[in-house]
Amino acid sequence: PGLSTKTPKDCPPGHYCPAGTASPIACPSGTFSNRAGLTKVSECMECPAGSWCVGGEKVECEKGFYGKFAGEGSQKSCSMCPSASETADTGSSSVDQCYCK
Repeated sequence: PGLSTKTPKDCPPGHYCPAGTASPIACPSGTFSNRAGLTKVSECMECPAGSWCVGGEKVECEKGFYGKFAGEGSQKSCSMCPSASETADTGSSSVDQCYCK
């Protein structure tokens, strides 16, 4: 009985599993993956503008907020639209997507 090794097909989305690891490793803050089977941290993708990424998962900025920078790892990166305005949907990446209510 030795250390079990995850095979790429067992590695869940949002994680990578280098050869010889016993447990999946989450993609670093500011990156994510929606694909399973990653073997290298470099396969994690940069979080796009309009969202933030933590634990290997991408979360879009809420309606009424926008995120203008890619690679963010905190909800604090989402800025609120100016007073009396909102966005049409989640995941907005520019103040230009805010419109008057």
